[in-house]
Amino acid sequence: MERFDIEVVENATKTANILPITPYEKVLASSMEDYLNYRKAEENGMLIHLPCRVGDTVYRIWTCGKSGRSIAEFRIEHIEIDKYPQIEFSYRCTKGSHSFYPYRFCKIEDFGKIVFLTREEAEQALKQMGE
Repeated sequence: MERFDIEVVENATKTANILPITPYEKVLASSMEDYLNYRKAEENGMLIHLPCRVGDTVYRIWTCGKSGRSIAEFRIEHIEIDKYPQIEFSYRCTKGSHSFYPYRFCKIEDFGKIVFLTREEAEQALKQMGE
């Protein structure tokens, strides 16, 4: 993809007797270049879409041994891409009976299976596991 060069355009406008580029048009051109770079990175598989961010609350289906399953509320504390490459989320329980665990970890693949963004999604998955 060719780089959009503002100087070339400015020089072309002078020789072609066209009005000069305004500061607003320079910002617009820069934004367009950023957008095109973003699209190119996306097409090449270089972007990662995370399901949540640090500080978000997530809900995890927790297996409680013989007593069954429950839903625990956690706060995302850290997101890391390790050397494998694998995206790992560390979270801490915010309340309830699972708060004695200092940190827990999950992978991006766990979202939608055992880790959910809303309590409603977790409850629905828990019902489906029981069926």
